[in-house]
Amino acid sequence: MADDVFDLDAVYAAERATPFEFRWAGRTWELPHMEDADIEIVLEIQQKDEFSIDDILALFPRMLPEGQREAWQRVQKPSRALTRLFSQWLDHSGVSVGESSGSGDSSESTEPKSAQTSNASTESGSAKPSHPRAKKTAGRRANSST
Repeated sequence: MADDVFDLDAVYAAERATPFEFRWAGRTWELPHMEDADIEIVLEIQQKDEFSIDDILALFPRMLPEGQREAWQRVQKPSRALTRLFSQWLDHSGVSVGESSGSGDSSESTEPKSAQTSNASTESGSAKPSHPRAKKTAGRRANSST
């Protein structure tokens, strides 16, 4: 009977995207690919167009593997390095940085187009969809202002 159980652990392990590894303070750290980050973190990221240093500082410890969280709290985190790291992680995850979704002179995305799941407008007349997107590919910026 146990063979009939859907093994999500095995499926997830087989389909896991390549984590983002980086060196800082003399050691190697690992952040999950955005597709493998906790959904609450992904939704939090999708709700923002810009990120302050405080936003980034709050996100990273939650994404690091448990064995790295305590060490991360003890290392220095210069704002310029942290915003660069955040931008690189977004890039690794396939999220465009530095372009707004309304930019007319930006290049076309190389990612496949997803199927539209709702009309472009809502009853209120807003052009913003009323459902969360699994992945936002434009409008992500890291900035050092608070």
